[in-house]
This record gives sequence, C-alpha cells and structure tokens, in this order.
Amino acid sequence: MPVLAAFVLKLKTSGWRLCVVKQVPAQSSSCWMLFGQNRKTKTTFQMEFQPHYETTLINHITDMAECDETELSLVLVSQPPAVSCIASLWSLQGQEMYRKQLRTAGSLNSSLHQDMNMLRISPQMQQTQMQMQTQQTQEIKSIHPMQTRSKSSRS
Repeated sequence: MPVLAAFVLKLKTSGWRLCVVKQVPAQSSSCWMLFGQNRKTKTTFQMEFQPHYETTLINHITDMAECDETELSLVLVSQPPAVSCIASLWSLQGQEMYRKQLRTAGSLNSSLHQDMNMLRISPQMQQTQMQMQTQQTQEIKSIHPMQTRSKSSRS
C-alpha cells in the first residue's frame, strides 16, 4: 500500500548541520523551511522562506558553508516527526537517495539549485507489512507530513 512520503535535504559542514524541507512539496505556494544547528555551540535556529525566495535560501546556505567541504544527502522519509526541528529532522531514518561531497561554494550552489527541485516532489513509498501494522495502530493525520512546524514558532 503506497504512503505519502517526503524528501529531507541534509547538509553538514565543519560549522553547521542543516536540514531543508518544503512544507507542502507539491504546493508551489508553500514555504521552504531551513533548520540548523551550530556544531560547536549547539545553538539551533529555524527560518521560513517564502517560495519566491528560493534563490535567497540557496545563497544563504552557500554563505553559511563558507567554502568548506560540504556533505549533502537527500533522504526519502515516510514517517515525519510530530514537530519539525533540527534534532527531529536530522535523526530521521529513511531511504538515502544520494550523498555528495562538495568542495567549493560554486559546486554547492549549483547542486542546491538541482536538489531544491527534488524537495518539490511528493513521492509515494510502498509500506512493508510491519510498517502497515504500525500505521494502523497510530492516528492518521490528514495534513502533509512537512506541514508541521516547531511549536516555538507559533507561540
């Protein structure tokens, strides 16, 4: 039985851990969300970018990487966290679609333009029997998984 899934873009530099998601992938008017954590201070942040600020988001991530080597991975997840934050998104287990090691700001910027297109897709995954049994016992939500946001942003 197919279930709605979503992509999470994970980036790791010497200074940051970052996750990027699109709130409702198939909806062009939905926002981009950037979640991050400073690897030294453990300070976290989240930022919401209106859809027409995609290039600003890409440039911001490229600037944050500071031309460091960046590890980028695209992960397909079927069970999103109840609250999206860097800790819940970073720890998500899923199907890693690909992993890249990027060494320059130019290659990171170019890759991000391509990778952001993947975040607009709402893929479907086939559930295993065990996942189906687990889902049947859980409450099924009618919203897309990536619509959930940190509770602190609504306070």
